[in-house]
Amino acid sequence: MSHSRIIYSANESKKRKKKFSGRFVIASILSFLFFGVLSGAGFFVTQHAHIKNVEVSGLKVLNSEEIKSEVNKELEGAFAFILPKNSYFVVSTTKIKEKLLALNPRIADIAITKEYPESLQVNLTEREPWGIYCNDLLLDLQKDAGKQKCFYIDKSGFSYEDAPLTTGTLINKIRGDAENSAVGTQLVDPETISLMERIANKLRELDLRVSVFEIRTPLKSEIRVQTHEGFALIIKRTDDFQNVFNVLKTVLANEIKGKRSQLDYIDLRFGNKVFYKFRN
Repeated sequence: MSHSRIIYSANESKKRKKKFSGRFVIASILSFLFFGVLSGAGFFVTQHAHIKNVEVSGLKVLNSEEIKSEVNKELEGAFAFILPKNSYFVVSTTKIKEKLLALNPRIADIAITKEYPESLQVNLTEREPWGIYCNDLLLDLQKDAGKQKCFYIDKSGFSYEDAPLTTGTLINKIRGDAENSAVGTQLVDPETISLMERIANKLRELDLRVSVFEIRTPLKSEIRVQTHEGFALIIKRTDDFQNVFNVLKTVLANEIKGKRSQLDYIDLRFGNKVFYKFRN
């Protein structure tokens, strides 16, 4: 059996050692430069441009000091016990915005800007009350009156605060049957809010005001409107409102006449064919 072997000359071995040595030196230099730049940047970040001033604007109801306190909590401490969280270069305006929005449902939107070297501007937009939503259509009022819940909602139908049970026509009121009614939930969709506004505007043309809107989940195609005179209207959501209220005007003038105080409801869901009922 024959064997083969490779014999390296002394010169080849020296060449390989020199090549390896050269690569090692270059790698060492690059590593030194990299960590030098990194250390310099780290020193600059830790020593300069820290957020010290937090300014809050746009508030109407919320307390600015409470908002500042929550923002400052996000700026406390350091990452890995080295990098300060209040450094201008590492402060995350997105995270602060998310925290504040989750903290208070009254806040509709937030714009946060950093001003070099040490300021943070927080501009909040608060939700405006459009109406009060109560979940009493979900309950047997005689048995569960104590469980009735009402909430302020904005124009998008989002609930942001508990509300009292009120009467009158100074604020829009909705009776509904939402099972998961609570602060911080979408109780009415924006399309329905827009529909209610159109109905209220049309009724004002007939010198009528809305006392309460009623929306029921099983009857999604219609909406019931209680007027300030005590009678209700049943309206199909997809109908031509111009025609609906022309019909209503005609019925009130020619059919109901002076008996409006005795009227229970008018059903306007069937075009020119109108049904109405008087109270017993």
